[in-house]
Amino acid sequence: MSTLMILVALFALLLLRVPVAFALGGLGLALLVSGGFSPLMAPQAVLSTLDGFILLAVPLFLLMSNILLKGGVGKDLFAAVHAWVGHWPGGLAVATILSCAIFAAISGSSVATAATIG
Repeated sequence: MSTLMILVALFALLLLRVPVAFALGGLGLALLVSGGFSPLMAPQAVLSTLDGFILLAVPLFLLMSNILLKGGVGKDLFAAVHAWVGHWPGGLAVATILSCAIFAAISGSSVATAATIG
């Protein structure tokens, strides 16, 4: 029953033309307060997830991808793979996927691959 009331409240807010982000955030905050939780729990939970040591590597992977991008490694890798499989049907798509796979294996990061090849 409470799920139905939450959905009705959400649709009512959306029908009143409240932006989706504010409707979801306000409804979530109202449910936190009505459940007896402190509203300070939400920012603390967000900050605790962003405080991870693993996320420190993401800017460094992006820096590495920019260095490789300026060096032309992505373009050379794509040209080599395209020369290898470009004559196949759908060769452009196959070359893109293979060059992304090879670059991801070299760099070890999908973030760096997306930034360099993309």
